[in-house]
Amino acid sequence: MDSQIISEAKPENLNRIAAIHQTVLKDTFTSQVGKSFIAKLYELLISDEPLSKVFIVKKAGVVEGFISITRSRLAINNRVNQFLGFTGKLRLSLFVLLHPRIIKELFNKIMLDNYIAKNYRDSYPSILTLGVSPKYQGKGIGRTLILRSDKYFKEQGLSKYFVDTEMKNKSAVQFYLELGFRPATTISGNIILEKNI
Repeated sequence: MDSQIISEAKPENLNRIAAIHQTVLKDTFTSQVGKSFIAKLYELLISDEPLSKVFIVKKAGVVEGFISITRSRLAINNRVNQFLGFTGKLRLSLFVLLHPRIIKELFNKIMLDNYIAKNYRDSYPSILTLGVSPKYQGKGIGRTLILRSDKYFKEQGLSKYFVDTEMKNKSAVQFYLELGFRPATTISGNIILEKNI
């Protein structure tokens, strides 16, 4: 088995991260908007130290998995809104109008974000995204990335962190449960899980 290297993502990794994201998270709103939009979001996450981090796993020198995490989901959402600006928000609004099937997903995301803002305020350190290329799924990369996140959040002096996913994504829910997360609540088709570290 070839070795894997875990490190912080760099700008030269953005296109590969975006490609994996669009492949394995294909039903998400951001994937529907497109690869260049995804790359810009990860560029923001990489540059927004210490608020967020993106870790990658390389095998044979190629990025095959990534995880993006934040110390504050509320703060990162605000940064994304600033980043989008009026023009970006207008483009996204037009995109939603032209693709009405994603309105429900967007509504569920808004409901989830509002719930988090109301109930957790600024104490919602979390995984934003996790993706592993299809040929390496089930081979420990996701586990490695979660363990790296555990270490990062401990280094930040935190005792727990969260992840949310759609309840219908049973394989993701099972994956997180196996790695020590436990259900916290459900809202609008999503489940919030928490992990004590």
